[in-house]
Amino acid sequence: MESDGAAYEQPGPAHYPKEKIKNAEIREDDIFLISYPKSGTHLLRYMMLLLLSDAEVDAATVDSKSVLLELALVEDGDDPVAEAFKSRYADTKGVHMDTLSSPRFLTSHFLFYLLPRQMDEKRPKIIYVARNPKDLLVSYLNMRRKMPDYSLHPITLQSIVDTFVDGDFSPFDVEDYGSWHEHVLAWWAKKDAENVLFMKYEDITRNMKDNLRLLARFLGKNVSDEVIDKIANLCSIESMRKSAKARNDALCECLGIPTTEHLFVNKGQVGGWKKHFTVAQSKRLDEAYRSWMMDSDLEFDFE
Repeated sequence: MESDGAAYEQPGPAHYPKEKIKNAEIREDDIFLISYPKSGTHLLRYMMLLLLSDAEVDAATVDSKSVLLELALVEDGDDPVAEAFKSRYADTKGVHMDTLSSPRFLTSHFLFYLLPRQMDEKRPKIIYVARNPKDLLVSYLNMRRKMPDYSLHPITLQSIVDTFVDGDFSPFDVEDYGSWHEHVLAWWAKKDAENVLFMKYEDITRNMKDNLRLLARFLGKNVSDEVIDKIANLCSIESMRKSAKARNDALCECLGIPTTEHLFVNKGQVGGWKKHFTVAQSKRLDEAYRSWMMDSDLEFDFE
């Protein structure tokens, strides 16, 4: 199924090859970026690629420098929806995880227990980024509104909050991403492992340079203050919005969405949810959040 630039309406939920993913061969020099959808994955990916390349990565090729694990193992004969999506997505079309050269940069939104078994044995570097759920949901709604099937399947913030609190929320109809609190708490429990770096979107956006240095140390990169300054500027929301068209995001092309829509780059503000949530919606999510986090010391900034 070739991409012809036309809008793509997904015919149903994609079912990724979970057994292939569980049995995937992991390399010790692999680098994983894992997150719940809409937690700042694109920002972290850009930060990492710039650090690994000493700020020399071409903005137009950012999207081809990393591969989504869920799609990298899809082959002919797998779920037709996932297969069709992969065939349209330029960055994964014809790509298989096993044929990638080392070090591989892999991203994933899968739940912890669905990831490759060998991750415990091979201990690749894993960066996990989390975001407060209110800003996350607003970001998700903004993205869904830009997608071509939105007019056929409109959603509201109220419906998103209701399904999110009730445990029925499936970002982009993918059940294997699970619930937000299950996702983040599983990785918070792993935060002290030497090969895991747990980061928060709110911390990064408030202190980009210190978090770039933290990320560089974790990746084993010795980066000068000059390079840190350059990367911090390139990773500002303003710069990322300006470069969105230059990057020609492959997913925009796959879905038939103009890159001027900034599918992955919105305002990036911490506390932006206040302009969208009603008092009742905020209270309902607050109550759920307290119950989810009752036995954890993980905390998020909401403003």
